[in-house]
Amino acid sequence: MRPKFTRAPITDAGRVVYQGESGNVTFLIQGRQGGNDVHYLHPENTERRRTRQFKLDKVEMNILHQRGAFILPPRSLCDAIIDTYFKCVHPMLPVINRARFMRQYRNPKNQPSLLLLHAVLLAGSRFCDTDLASTNGSVVPDAQILYKRAKALYDANYEDDRVAIIQSVLLMGLYWEDPKDVTKNAFYWSRVAGIIAQGCGMHRTVDQSYLSKSDKRLWKRIWWTLFTVDRSIAVAFGWPTYIDLQNCDVEMVTEDDFVEDNADGVDRSNGLASDSVHVQFFLQYVKLCVIMGHILDQHYPAGPKEQQRPAVHSTAARNDISLADWLRNCPQIVYWEAPRHHFWSAILHCNYYTTLCLLHRVPVPRGDSAHSRRVSSQAAAMITSIIESLAVSGQLRYCPPSIVYSLFSALITHVNEIHTSVSTIRQDVTDKLRSCMSALKAVSHVWLTGKMAYTLFEPIIRNNLPEDGVQTFGAKEPEKHHNLSRPEQQGKGQDLSKDEERLCPNLVFPSPSQLASYGWSQPHIQSAIMKQNGGLREEHNTISQMAPYSVGQGVHGQGPHTTSLPDFDVEMPDGPSLDGCAVTQGQPAPITLNMNDCLTTTTDIQSERMGVYFKKTENNLYVPRAILTDSCPITANLIDCRPITKAFSRKRQIFGQHSFSNYWAKGFYSAEGGDMVEKIIDIVRLEVEDCDNLQGFQMTQSIASGTGGGMASRLLGRLAEEYPEASRATYAIMPTYSSPDGCMIRPYNTTLTLHYLTELTDLATLFSYRAMDDKIINQLKMDHSFVRYSRIVADTILGATTSLRFPSHRDVDLMQLIEHMVPTPRMHFLTSAMIPVYGSQGHTNMADLSMAQVAQELSRNRVWTMVGIHSHDTGRCLAYNAAFRGNYGFHDTLTQFTRDVRDKSNPAFMEWMPANPHFYACTVPTAGYEISVTSTGNFTSIVNELRMTMEHFESLFRRRSFLRFYTEHGMEEMEFMEAALNMNDLISEYDKA
Repeated sequence: MRPKFTRAPITDAGRVVYQGESGNVTFLIQGRQGGNDVHYLHPENTERRRTRQFKLDKVEMNILHQRGAFILPPRSLCDAIIDTYFKCVHPMLPVINRARFMRQYRNPKNQPSLLLLHAVLLAGSRFCDTDLASTNGSVVPDAQILYKRAKALYDANYEDDRVAIIQSVLLMGLYWEDPKDVTKNAFYWSRVAGIIAQGCGMHRTVDQSYLSKSDKRLWKRIWWTLFTVDRSIAVAFGWPTYIDLQNCDVEMVTEDDFVEDNADGVDRSNGLASDSVHVQFFLQYVKLCVIMGHILDQHYPAGPKEQQRPAVHSTAARNDISLADWLRNCPQIVYWEAPRHHFWSAILHCNYYTTLCLLHRVPVPRGDSAHSRRVSSQAAAMITSIIESLAVSGQLRYCPPSIVYSLFSALITHVNEIHTSVSTIRQDVTDKLRSCMSALKAVSHVWLTGKMAYTLFEPIIRNNLPEDGVQTFGAKEPEKHHNLSRPEQQGKGQDLSKDEERLCPNLVFPSPSQLASYGWSQPHIQSAIMKQNGGLREEHNTISQMAPYSVGQGVHGQGPHTTSLPDFDVEMPDGPSLDGCAVTQGQPAPITLNMNDCLTTTTDIQSERMGVYFKKTENNLYVPRAILTDSCPITANLIDCRPITKAFSRKRQIFGQHSFSNYWAKGFYSAEGGDMVEKIIDIVRLEVEDCDNLQGFQMTQSIASGTGGGMASRLLGRLAEEYPEASRATYAIMPTYSSPDGCMIRPYNTTLTLHYLTELTDLATLFSYRAMDDKIINQLKMDHSFVRYSRIVADTILGATTSLRFPSHRDVDLMQLIEHMVPTPRMHFLTSAMIPVYGSQGHTNMADLSMAQVAQELSRNRVWTMVGIHSHDTGRCLAYNAAFRGNYGFHDTLTQFTRDVRDKSNPAFMEWMPANPHFYACTVPTAGYEISVTSTGNFTSIVNELRMTMEHFESLFRRRSFLRFYTEHGMEEMEFMEAALNMNDLISEYDKA
């Protein structure tokens, strides 16, 4: 056997044949010469394509001439179509070595394959701006001509270069205009290309083959392109896949595979190197298609019924994690965000959210259906948002055919949502339906499969829309900016208005009543959804004020947390419209209730606001708009003995019959925990009905003790489910792990609770027992007591919520506070500090400080360890807010404060911070103080506490210690892993900041 038959370098990749390990030829060659190569060069006497036309008979040649197979459009038109091809088709189907193709195209003596050239012209003509022959703006007639020419060459076996045939037939799959023709669609042509590719051995690694480096790279790209086409077609039409990765050993495509050099290793691309955005788009798209394949195999199998869906819940959780990992690891260059819209990042994420819809519309266990519906709804909303951005940019006509399936998926989800009883949601869904139908109509001019979908949906939507929503779809086309007519003409993105760029973290998150496996990837979906509706609440001229009630003022300094108080309480203040109440209108006194719940001191302004903080009962008494709840009945007995019991209506106190014994899972999953949560939600509904303008909810809770945080987490999820537009703020106590009475499972409880606080709240202010001990015992030289802990927490809440309850020189509502303090949706964990620590009764030398001294003291880092997360010496400030209270001179105090805080040499602040602190002043002093300042900051050093929690968590979870106390209540280990991944991601976000 001649060595050159198998060992010679392969210079013509189109002549390679494949022989697998079981083939006799492979056995013979490897037995004689060794090696593991399975790619062989065909014998040299094979006829070449240059003489192929002379081997065709007259009938075949006449057919080709009649089809115009040897006729090309004018050179200028070819140039325009080919340029469009590499901008609009090549990024998604990178099957051609662009540098080699363009050299051949420009060389009249060495032209590229005629079949391939016609296929390129066919594919490019689908997106080309130039009107070739039609008069109605459609490119279909011209595509049909080019398709028939290419198909005639293929049918005549004119081309014998296998690689060129694979490239050509794959591109011919972009033409499908007759739904009844099963041999003129992408499914057929992709299968033809796949069969030829497997005959060449493209499904096997070529690292040890004698192909040139350039051909090796091209083959990998072709194979993974075939894989993406196979998976996308299978998903879109429910047809079977033909590529099984178990029978392939091709390495995953990488950036190096897009380097287009020649066999000698010299790069001669002449400036035609692949665009980095195009490269990253395809690499991420391949990974997404791998996940698509898993979803198809696990959730949509076609095998025997008894073998289908053995564990839908667990496989869905795994696929959720895979999708979340994909989104988290998506390179910034192709990460889609509305303010910096880019065509290929939009197409990539449109496919991502379509995959989410595919996963979460699978029939799931009853308990998970609500979660899946929410995820599907959010994904569909994101698809619609992306489509609207493409429409505004005038880029819909350049979208690949997969956009039809994405629109189809979004429309199905929106149609299922249209029957909601909430009028605002129904109107929003109606608008989304119109946007999708308008886009589908525009896309149908390029892809007639879009016309099929449009024709199918039009009567369905007309029958489901309310009467006032029935219009002619597409009549109101989005405004198109033709200066962005092509994907490459976008530049670096669009300049959207400031309102559109505002971050709105009060989002709809999945209910924790089920396994929220997808929960920790939700912020990316939801922040973009709210950006889409970013100006909704900001259009109001009046300021919506949320005024949370604190018992500290009502009962002369007793805070909302004492040894006997519940694990958490929920507050539901109404939000009136304040017409700019200013300090110049008088100095309103604090609202004070005596022990008989009778109003004792007030002003006209505060009388008007009584309905914000309190609710008047039938006996003309006032009770706060709040709910007090605990799972332990002993707490109810203890509260009855305290004055605080008069501050809460009996109807607003919910107590359980059994303690949850510090077990998070018991509070979250038990039937009693669920019943208590539903009772709370019933009361919430009644309170909300009395509100004129509900802005949000505020909760105080212990993160790891009492209920273990499980019941509070479940309640947060229900609030998010019932009132998705309302904001959720929490004040939470972080546990200590070193105390003698510390619970061994606190790291589990803390991690799980923080996981839900990350996903279900818009603001979370954390207090540290460890930090408070440091201040009370070491600095203030006082004895440890829960009363002092409670006083610190209560006073801090009172100060931090000043602008929500009293007029000041700058009214700040909850939404404004969120926008200022939260740079990204997940980084919403705050710390607080108050000076002085105690009033005159506290006997601390800080009580006699002047306001200027207080302001100066507040700018120092050491103060924050009082109620903040242990030292800020190692962190930076992301956002800063301060509330001054008391009778003092505004001008001098605020001047001193701004001078200290805005000092650009202050190492405590991020670069942008010195010019961006927020502060406000109120002349109403806090009860028990003449002057005080409460500051709230978003510090990166909070990761110190988070990291410590994760260290304790991992030390337990690594050994699976105490897991039985959770799994026996229905939890799975996957939930612990998801929570840990989420917290590690949060730590990474703070570290990167």
